[in-house]
Amino acid sequence: MSVKRATARRAAVLSWAAVCVSRVRIEMALLTVVVVALALTACSALPEPRGQRARPIDMFDAVVFGREYETVRTRYLAKWTGELRITLSGKEAARYRPLVARYALRLSELTGLPITLLEPSGNAPNLPAAGRGANVTITFLTLDEMETLAGPRIPYAGFRTDILLTSGCLFFYKRDKSHRITEGAIFVRTDAGATSRAIESCLLEEMTQVLGLPNDSDLISPSIFNSGDQLTRLSALDETLIRTLYHPSLSPGMRRDRALDKARSLLGQ
Repeated sequence: MSVKRATARRAAVLSWAAVCVSRVRIEMALLTVVVVALALTACSALPEPRGQRARPIDMFDAVVFGREYETVRTRYLAKWTGELRITLSGKEAARYRPLVARYALRLSELTGLPITLLEPSGNAPNLPAAGRGANVTITFLTLDEMETLAGPRIPYAGFRTDILLTSGCLFFYKRDKSHRITEGAIFVRTDAGATSRAIESCLLEEMTQVLGLPNDSDLISPSIFNSGDQLTRLSALDETLIRTLYHPSLSPGMRRDRALDKARSLLGQ
């Protein structure tokens, strides 16, 4: 091979090597970009804290018009318009009376409703005199007593046993033809299977829900309406929802769509 041909061949090999190196650099650069892009995508896809995506109006709709064991929404808004007169019964009534009084005071401040805790009149959960003059009864009882007293009130016959076995507390309320809530009943288990914190949380949840916010929702957190939270104090979100329901512009019997329009304005949405 001549010197010229050998030199030309060497030059060609070096040129090819340079091209290969350049291609490798480009491919590595592209790979780096892809890796970075994937990392950024993964970061942006990290789960958000519970409740962050939900709008306050969606939360309001869920807890005011939702039904725990049904997929449809109620058509009309329900709330109290007069005084709540609470009486306590059951063996643990005296123990939890100060807590009920504290919760009642805060709920009265948020709703503007007078909420009165009546003087005790007996310890038996089924004593007729225990409910005299009251329109809200809170009964502290065992599972067996709950099955007897609360079981027949549960409208979902197919879920009745599961509800009784898994619920630390239950509430019920009645509304008149104008959708004003006129009566409420709360049942709280205090037997060996219930911790003090669970009882306190249950009591706060039911006393709030009996005001006309009957549904649980995982849209809201932290919240007494969230089954995954166990609070003994209302969160800021909870208080906002209660205040919204009891704003004078929302009245009992208001259709859901109209009530949501009013609530949306109150919530700044």
